[in-house]
Amino acid sequence: MNTASIVGKNQDAYQRVMPQSLEAEQSTLGAMMMEREAIARAIELLRAEDFYREIHRQIFIVVVDLFNVGTAADLITVATECRNRGILESIGGAAYITALIESCPSAANIEYYACPVRELSLRRQAIQQAERAISSFYDTDNPLPQAIESWQKSAYSIGVGQQRGEFRNIGSICRDLLGDFQARRTSDGMSGVPTGYPDIDALLNGLQPSELSIWGGRPSMGKSALMLNMARNIALYEKLPVAIYSLEMSNKSLVERVITSLAAVNAGDLKRGRLHNEEWQRVASAAERLISSNVPIYIDDISGLTPFEMRAKARRLRSEVGDLAVIMVDYLQLAHGDKETGRHTNNRVQEVGEITNALKEMAKENACHVMALASLSRSVEQREDKRPVLSDLRESGDIEFAADVVAFVYRDSYYRKKGSPGVSQWGAESPDDNIAEIIFRKHRSGATGTVKLLWQAHLQRFDSLHQGNY
Repeated sequence: MNTASIVGKNQDAYQRVMPQSLEAEQSTLGAMMMEREAIARAIELLRAEDFYREIHRQIFIVVVDLFNVGTAADLITVATECRNRGILESIGGAAYITALIESCPSAANIEYYACPVRELSLRRQAIQQAERAISSFYDTDNPLPQAIESWQKSAYSIGVGQQRGEFRNIGSICRDLLGDFQARRTSDGMSGVPTGYPDIDALLNGLQPSELSIWGGRPSMGKSALMLNMARNIALYEKLPVAIYSLEMSNKSLVERVITSLAAVNAGDLKRGRLHNEEWQRVASAAERLISSNVPIYIDDISGLTPFEMRAKARRLRSEVGDLAVIMVDYLQLAHGDKETGRHTNNRVQEVGEITNALKEMAKENACHVMALASLSRSVEQREDKRPVLSDLRESGDIEFAADVVAFVYRDSYYRKKGSPGVSQWGAESPDDNIAEIIFRKHRSGATGTVKLLWQAHLQRFDSLHQGNY
């Protein structure tokens, strides 16, 4: 096909009349002026800008304004209000208002009329967004990543526009809950995703869907190792999909840690290539297990992702592999704000708050648990008791507010060993040096408390202090 024919077809596409249905718009307005209940339902479904004809937008606004002040919206009151606003003649006078009412067979069919108005409005918005996207892609001064992000963001906004919340009767909700109760009964009462650590699961009842948990800690406390151990447990043993955004480490570094913990070999020796033959066999066996079992862990190691990019990638992954059990972010403060608007660049506290809220929305949108690691401020180091508290979360109080669960990884031995001569980073001087505390400072739907785990630094691995972990 030659270029001329393509241009011709594109020009034909741009000359098309926008999707619309004047009949549906007229019937909707007529129904609203026939019955008050129809106005209430229309307000739930439509906005003034959903109407294609400007005069229909003006009439809709008048009817809704009358409804909001408790005045009946009929032929006389609507005509009078239009006259008071100086728009009666421009909309076609009282005769057109009469025609609108006569065009509607029954106000009971308000949804039948209004839904096409809303759908066609969304189609027009999509076309307009697509035209802007095309112009953006033609503009070579506009960086490609920004153009793609803007395009994806506009497409997502159209999708969100399709959603309409509804009140639900308590009986309907109870029927759904009965199914949940039965599932809990058959899963020993666990309503969330098991982490593989019985004491953590007992406290949280598993990682709950649609919730956001923040796992904080100072550097070298083992935050990333704990996250990877949980990912391994969930994906390898529970066979549930886990997505990981690694904003700090490469995908190879993360997988090496998984293999280290699974093969139970010394992480430092593996990095230096100084394992014995039997240890190399365990490494190969662990890697082969991850390959042959098709373990559903999916890692994205692109640095500096924005929340919107994470959400877009999560939606795409979900369409490919099915529902996700957990999404993990390592770590929160390495995410970037909205690059398209740049509105967060001058206020890092606000930016981190926006990122946290977006992660919470991602949890709800995907009906899965989102776990994000977070760094802590240096104020921890200045206290005698260095166990973290909520105010230690770095850069934003919104982290604490948006999260359903806030936990901190703490090892007292880190401060005892810090700066001590002759102490190996891969070993421990006493049994107490292997104890890690997972301190739960916030739990929106349950109790807080502290869970102790066995930390084996040389294996990059956390284990339960009693039998029952994987």
